[in-house]
Amino acid sequence: MELVVFKESYRNLIDEYQLVESQLQFTGHPQQCLELVSASRTPILGIVDGNLVTYFDLHKEEGVEPYSDNQNAILVRAFSTDFRKQGKGYAKQALKLLPAFVKKNFPQVDEIVLAVNVKNVAAQELYKKCGFIDHGERRQGTKGELIVMSYSLNTSDTVGDVKQALKAYIDATNTHQFQQVQKLLHEKAAYIFSDQSCKSMVDIQAYFERAWKLIEQEVYSISNVEWLFIHETSATCTYTYHYEGYHQGQFVQGSGRATNVFVVEHNEWKLIHEHLSTQVQ
Repeated sequence: MELVVFKESYRNLIDEYQLVESQLQFTGHPQQCLELVSASRTPILGIVDGNLVTYFDLHKEEGVEPYSDNQNAILVRAFSTDFRKQGKGYAKQALKLLPAFVKKNFPQVDEIVLAVNVKNVAAQELYKKCGFIDHGERRQGTKGELIVMSYSLNTSDTVGDVKQALKAYIDATNTHQFQQVQKLLHEKAAYIFSDQSCKSMVDIQAYFERAWKLIEQEVYSISNVEWLFIHETSATCTYTYHYEGYHQGQFVQGSGRATNVFVVEHNEWKLIHEHLSTQVQ
């Protein structure tokens, strides 16, 4: 698939584009959208083998203002897939290509925003899978209540976000509730402890819960954090971990070294690997 800006040579593809009534509940036909083109509203076509399969507009300035206070944001609107092309993953392909397309063609933009009807559950799930986040913002549209979702393009946020993810992971560990820890783990997370390797969520949970039971009232903390690598979608750090608590009524404490690997999944940082070892004297 290729995302391209509309030009008149694509007019016949627009005329042939088909949407059915169930789709038109939530979006507009590209023919109508082209009548609204302006300096701030750009029509975008998803082309596969010369065929128009997806369509949407990118709207800056007055278009995005009702949905975001960020002056550098851009709004995706009128997103649709030709009815005859549904079920082939084209919408997901277009959304996956969108961040790079926006960075290249709208370099001043640092956030992509969209608004999806609360009744359009399928679209909500698709947007989440493609990295858009629901921060709880709601608006009233002409066709019903809208959920505002966004995708950050600000790479300077990456460092802060992953460091916050590490902090959240340590905080979750200190709740002694695995469901809080699991929220921050990738579904394929793998752990290497000093005495055991865990490659399933069931095994990881069992290990955590045994450790919490072994050391009562455990407080876990870290120091000497060193970020070895930080990219937009992955990051690796090492640190010294410390624990203290009570074992059979006696106060105990200890420390060791850890390596964590984080990856971005659905626009959120998730821990995918942890390697713990005892402290080298």
